[in-house]
Amino acid sequence: MEKDTNTTETTGLLIASPKSDTIYHDVYLRRRRELLRPTLDESGYRSIGATREE
Repeated sequence: MEKDTNTTETTGLLIASPKSDTIYHDVYLRRRRELLRPTLDESGYRSIGATREE
């Protein structure tokens, strides 16, 4: 449970970071992807998007 909370908090900070530091935007994006991959893989993400469009 603590790992999930820590990942959520870290991801939240990484989402806000590019607003203040645009030079490393791609680094923050890559790190968010790495952190969230165990929770939600790309195919799961795409299926959510497809469901939302319907």
